[in-house]
Amino acid sequence: MDLDEYEATYTKQAFNTPETVAKAIVKGIKGNKLCVLVGLDAHLVDWATRLFPVWFRKLTTSVVKKGRAKRRASAIQK
Repeated sequence: MDLDEYEATYTKQAFNTPETVAKAIVKGIKGNKLCVLVGLDAHLVDWATRLFPVWFRKLTTSVVKKGRAKRRASAIQK
């Protein structure tokens, strides 16, 4: 999957359009918000890191390492 295909797939799967995200960020800035969470995924990650900081850190580190290893393996095969 090249970059254009990845971007198209991500855009289709994203819950928010870039315009929606931009509007939420501008609204947060105007409201002097310290943090602007846009989308369900952002709220879930924020919630998980507050309630289970150590567990969530271990989970995300593990997922990132697996993804990195998978990308390296596919790059070697090409």
